[in-house]
Amino acid sequence: MTNLQGAKFALIATVFFTVLNALVKEIGQTLPLEETVFFRFLIAYLVILPLTPKSAHLEFFKKDTPRYLHLFRAGLGVTAILCCFFGMTRLPLSEAMSLTYTAPLLVAILGQYFLRERVPPLRWLAIACGAAGVLIICRPKMGAELMPVAVMLAGSLARAGSDILARALSSRASSQCLVVSFLGLGSIMIAPFAIANWQTPTSEQWLVLLLLGVSGGFFQIFLTRAFQLSPASALAPFFYTSLLWAVLLGALFWNEVPGQNEILGSALIVLDGFLALWTLRTKVAKPLAG
Repeated sequence: MTNLQGAKFALIATVFFTVLNALVKEIGQTLPLEETVFFRFLIAYLVILPLTPKSAHLEFFKKDTPRYLHLFRAGLGVTAILCCFFGMTRLPLSEAMSLTYTAPLLVAILGQYFLRERVPPLRWLAIACGAAGVLIICRPKMGAELMPVAVMLAGSLARAGSDILARALSSRASSQCLVVSFLGLGSIMIAPFAIANWQTPTSEQWLVLLLLGVSGGFFQIFLTRAFQLSPASALAPFFYTSLLWAVLLGALFWNEVPGQNEILGSALIVLDGFLALWTLRTKVAKPLAG
């Protein structure tokens, strides 16, 4: 049951993640990248602040808290989001989203070595189906858009590291502490760069930034909770499903009509989700060593 609960939280997180990236694509052409990332962190932090108990904030300052891991995780997260936002403004939404989901594959691979999580063969098949779907969708742009593709792949590696640390820290900190420390530290880290490149937003841009921050806050809440409930490798395939939402939004708002590659890739991603669900129903995860 715990594994299935984790999958539910992961699926909800992907919805907020897709909305977040669609908003980034909308505003990213008119505001500096660093400023957009800053408000993504800060507004998300302010949104969840009243939703978290005081004890979650105090956890970070306890004597036995590995604060350096929280700092490292936030740094990786800021790097990942900068890279992601860079690509979102330069690639079609579905293709940019497909590149972000090389991260779950990296999470599954790295989880074996850093978290000692055993990945069953069927789960590898699920991950492979999702990865194949991603590659089929993004392949047409690989040659023409080398720079944003390379930047987004670097961001995927950073995000995988951040997710692995979230899973590793979940046995030593509450999900509320993981969320507030990530968003709070991220806001502080990116603030100097946002100030250096400041551009006062218009009233419409403020609205988009607010929605962006709210989506980012709830994405972080559901993502962190998912990693507390299920192994990183088990959740990896479910994150690919947001690509289906990205194809739909791209067609509705930016006239990015999906072609044969998008349809075939999306079908593989749906198959990936069913296989992943089967692995969670048939195998219970071993608890992490404390």
